[in-house]
Amino acid sequence: FNYDIKKNQNQWLNLLTQSLRKWWVSDNFGEKFTDKCYHRKVIWFLHPSRYNTIEEDFRKIFKELVESNTDHFHFDNRCWDDESRNELKNHVIKSLSKKDGNYQNKKHKCDSDASFWTRNNVISNENEKEEKSELEYCVACVGWKEFLIECQTIAIIDNLWKFIQKMLKALDSIIKSDKLTFSLCEFLKKDENEVRIRKLSENVIDLSNLNPVMKKFVKYKTLADNFMIVSQRYLLTIPAELNEFYEFCRNLDRHYLSDFETKFGKERKLLSDFSNEFQWMVDREKSDVFHIIWNKKQAAYNPNLISTIDNLMGIFEQADSDWNHLISKIKNSTLQYADLEPYQVTNWKLEMNILFPDTKHQEKDTIKTYLQDIENASYFLQTRDHLRLLKNATMIIQNIHKIKILKDNEMWQHFVYIIAQSEQKKDKASIKEASEWYLKCRHYFGDISNKRDVLELICNNERQIQALATNGIFTDQSQFGLAIQRMDDSQNEKFRQLVSPLREINQTMKKIIWDTKFQSSYELAKAIITLPEQSNNFGSKLAKCLDMDFEELFRLVKEGDQLPVVKEIGQFEQAGQTGKW
Repeated sequence: FNYDIKKNQNQWLNLLTQSLRKWWVSDNFGEKFTDKCYHRKVIWFLHPSRYNTIEEDFRKIFKELVESNTDHFHFDNRCWDDESRNELKNHVIKSLSKKDGNYQNKKHKCDSDASFWTRNNVISNENEKEEKSELEYCVACVGWKEFLIECQTIAIIDNLWKFIQKMLKALDSIIKSDKLTFSLCEFLKKDENEVRIRKLSENVIDLSNLNPVMKKFVKYKTLADNFMIVSQRYLLTIPAELNEFYEFCRNLDRHYLSDFETKFGKERKLLSDFSNEFQWMVDREKSDVFHIIWNKKQAAYNPNLISTIDNLMGIFEQADSDWNHLISKIKNSTLQYADLEPYQVTNWKLEMNILFPDTKHQEKDTIKTYLQDIENASYFLQTRDHLRLLKNATMIIQNIHKIKILKDNEMWQHFVYIIAQSEQKKDKASIKEASEWYLKCRHYFGDISNKRDVLELICNNERQIQALATNGIFTDQSQFGLAIQRMDDSQNEKFRQLVSPLREINQTMKKIIWDTKFQSSYELAKAIITLPEQSNNFGSKLAKCLDMDFEELFRLVKEGDQLPVVKEIGQFEQAGQTGKW
């Protein structure tokens, strides 16, 4: 059973190997662990009672399986926890060390494995070192500190610990020589790396030197970042006087903190003096309302005079005054519909969060109610031209339509009244009143914000619309068919290109508008706003048709009708001359 003489194979070893591979690729490891728990399997397998008793060939297969998944065994892998680290110390090291402790003098069968497990799988990975800085790798080892200290009888672990100490001493030297870059400080602040460094370097780095440096970094980094945001989001061009400082901040990571202090002392002092103002500008960076205010104030300022931080703060002071005035009006519910005219923004919820970042709960509820009215009034402001166009387009088509509307219903009359009121009371209407206008119009017609192009075409091309509605070439099916044929056969390329759009537009207008009897202007208006939904790119097709040379089309059709007559007269004259009838 164990040995096949003919094939010269050890069947028992093959069965064990197959079982090992199947166990290795399974997604779980007992009831406690799930997912790819390779490190747990390795720790379990390397228990001395197992690993030291298996055959060398079998251990070789196991190593190959582990090596194919080395990413699971790096020190900074999240799969490692305190329990698994302790197990590694208690089990793996026993397997890799001499049982009697005389590691230096005697050869153990696992000695050749020690270098493999630690160098390739547990401690480091050469490719990973290429991607990470040496200090980053040291930080990743913080959870292994006790392990590394207690297991220094293994040379490679001892070397790693010495390497960590060397890097920490280098960091200490950098701190003392005032050569910390912004990038290095950023790393120390990231993901609690500073805390980990402190834990690793209790007896290496003079922490009294690190504390003030990190405080400076936080301050300088904020000043520089805020300056860059303000420069890029608020200024059309960078003032010449600030160009050098701007370039420094743009490549901040590679510069020393000390250079920020010594080379740009004037700018640093000004940024510190105006730190609140810069922070407010950063806080309002995503506010369309504040940018509208800012652009207005900046446009009124001589751009040649915006050369210093003092100049910037002069513009900010004016913009901030308007900003606070707007806040006051909203708080006191005195904002008028006309006040929204400069601020046609679409996301008033975001604006309110920026306008009132620290509002108390009770005040926020009051503002929330008022916010809805502001949003509605703003939507009415954005669609008022659409609504006016809808009214005019409806009246144009109503006058052209062959079936006249005898009486309008209450909804249409109220809609016309709202349009009239919005024009008459433009400067006096309250936010609440404009909000009610919007809600009524929305109730009547839904969202018409994407209907403007078709409504404008109707209003701006009344004569062409009338031709489509009344001229026999378009209203009579047989005449229209002949007209389309003439266009298709025409040498005029523009006419040939219009064949398909004109056929579609004419059929749609007949179906939705001209052949329908409307009981009220309201019904007609509802039909008009459905036109863009009848086909893809309806607006662009309608525009092409209305832009057509109607007179030229009429001549083309008329000339086409005369051709058969001309041909028959010619034949008659020829027959008279030849006598062949």
